[in-house]
Amino acid sequence: MNTWVKYIDRSYEQVKESLINRLKTVEPRATNFNSSNILTRIIEMVAGTIDQVNFYIDFYAREGFLMTLRRFASAILFAKAYNYRVKGAFPAEATQRFYVDTPTPSTITIPQGTIVATAANIVFETIQELQILPTQTEVFGQVIQRERKSLTPIPTTTGLPNQVVVLENNVVDNSIELSINGVYYTAVETFAYSTAIDTHFVASVNESGLMIITFGDGVNGVIPDVGQNIVANYFVTQGSNGNVSSLSINTIVSIVPSPLTLRTINNDNASGGTDSEDLETIRRKLPLFVRTLERAVTKQDFKDVTEQFTGVAKAGVVHSCGEPTRIYIAPQSGGIAPPTLINGVINWLDKRKTINIDVIVETVGVVSLRYNINVTALPQFKNTDVANTVRQTLLNFHAINNQEVQGSLYLSDLYQAIDTSTGVSKSIINSIDIVPYARSLNNTTPLNWQRVVKSTSTTTQRWRIVMLAGSQYELYKGASLQGTYNINAPISLPEIEFTVFGTYTIGQQWEFYSYPYLSKFSDTLFLAEPSILSTSTENITLTVTGGYD
Repeated sequence: MNTWVKYIDRSYEQVKESLINRLKTVEPRATNFNSSNILTRIIEMVAGTIDQVNFYIDFYAREGFLMTLRRFASAILFAKAYNYRVKGAFPAEATQRFYVDTPTPSTITIPQGTIVATAANIVFETIQELQILPTQTEVFGQVIQRERKSLTPIPTTTGLPNQVVVLENNVVDNSIELSINGVYYTAVETFAYSTAIDTHFVASVNESGLMIITFGDGVNGVIPDVGQNIVANYFVTQGSNGNVSSLSINTIVSIVPSPLTLRTINNDNASGGTDSEDLETIRRKLPLFVRTLERAVTKQDFKDVTEQFTGVAKAGVVHSCGEPTRIYIAPQSGGIAPPTLINGVINWLDKRKTINIDVIVETVGVVSLRYNINVTALPQFKNTDVANTVRQTLLNFHAINNQEVQGSLYLSDLYQAIDTSTGVSKSIINSIDIVPYARSLNNTTPLNWQRVVKSTSTTTQRWRIVMLAGSQYELYKGASLQGTYNINAPISLPEIEFTVFGTYTIGQQWEFYSYPYLSKFSDTLFLAEPSILSTSTENITLTVTGGYD
């Protein structure tokens, strides 16, 4: 047993002090421990050496556990150990409006792949052909934030097992098309199920954040013959930077023949853009991968497997015996899941579920919260700094990774988050306005409306809007018809007030929920729908006093 240095003595100063104290005990004549003393210098060298050894011991201990490691390279090693493919980026998507100021005299065709961009040159492209027909003024379609690339200079095969070809960062996951000597290779998640003659490759992110292509070893996956050109085409994306705000995609880069001046704009925010998997993403997804092995059988399996798909932050699963399993997904960017992400999840699950289960994938809803809060700052803090801190606290509180589909909000948790923020003495939540989400039941048209739950709302209620002829609609509360109302006319009921705008088709339906108004410290909001609670900077009103200006 070492009686000179205790196991809890880790730093240089601790080790030096322990050695000197022990030396005083065993050799009372040693009294001069100045740095000029040769004995002290020896002790200092020993303490320094032990300190360095302890550093490496602690480093390897820390990096040896997924939950404590700090280096991305260590996370990559963990992924390789469990045969987990570290995935690339996912592009943002937006609904784009192409329009002319007056009805067009002839058809305007907007080809698939038409390039549009923001003022900051964030590039999107249309994913299908669009047409503005004669006498019409506009058409809507999906645009996706990506750019086509080819691997240059063209590398050649080495004929060696597990050859690696490096691409670049921000490669769109599962977008690589690869051929060697005219033979097309197929991307797979793992070589575990590949035979010696399968022309497969695995695309994953390496420790430098670059996408790499790995070929087989002749046992699992074929080894390409030596000296062949490797031809690879793929997409790159700006990931989360592609989640641009509404009205920002406003430039048509491609040349589109048109008899009139053709313009474009995105009415809503782009969403779904996600960066390549980072350390925290691997830390979250690797345990899900190990638990499920990418096979969905139980309800929890479907949730975990869905959340492993690139771009998905949260998933909620609703299953009733004899009915299709419904999965609601929230993109990593927050907001509404775009069609490309939904279709990607459908294809992902189709290969991982049991054949007797039908799956329907939809976006989560977003129930927005508008805050009005008074904050008393500590006197030594600046009011504006405290306001910024509390605002960021609320945004972090509602960050997508901190929420659950059909989750809840405890006011006590909210107060705790605010009151423990730096510089806060106390806070009073004056009001929380709940802004419901309208889910389309039989169409893909979003409901254009303004709404808010009233302070007189005391229960959770399900509502349904059914469009009639002309500019009217029926409003149902549960199964009870509340009346027929006009579009553009404000409606005020005990639970909610709202106004519907726009033009719709007969029979289109939407549902939404109203909730009890939150006023007391002990109040809790429980969502009765597959939605996420969210807020934004513009929905947070803060009044901060008590500090200095």
